[in-house]
Amino acid sequence: MDQISSRDSLDVSGSANTSLRGQFTHVATTPANYIRFRISPDVAIALSTMVKAPGEAFTGTPAELIAVHHPDSAEMDAYERLLGDAMRGNATEFAREDYVEEAWRIVDPVLGSVVPVVEYEPHSWGPVEANRLIGSDGPWHDSAVHKANS
Repeated sequence: MDQISSRDSLDVSGSANTSLRGQFTHVATTPANYIRFRISPDVAIALSTMVKAPGEAFTGTPAELIAVHHPDSAEMDAYERLLGDAMRGNATEFAREDYVEEAWRIVDPVLGSVVPVVEYEPHSWGPVEANRLIGSDGPWHDSAVHKANS
């Protein structure tokens, strides 16, 4: 029986305005084995794996199963609900002043450090400099969901 290493896990990473992508690290030799959770602009879950290509050759091709939620026109988005609550005087979704002040006290020193702003094309996967962040685990994966919604 194979010994389970610390690399035999599902790593999920990403930013809130794109999608989260998990890669099964014990099969990291192929870019096709992953599970991805997208939060915005559409809610989506994708599972990808290598499947045998048709024919006698033992070669694989990536296949992706995608589930996407498209809200209907009657469904309110988060800001519509929040503004409606504010107009009705419902403060349950709002932070108290003492909480906000304490959060700023903790975060403000970190925000004092200067981080350069890098411009990039809208609807892209970000600036080239972002590849340095992921290092040897890269490159970033341009998903089928992203391509389909472009």
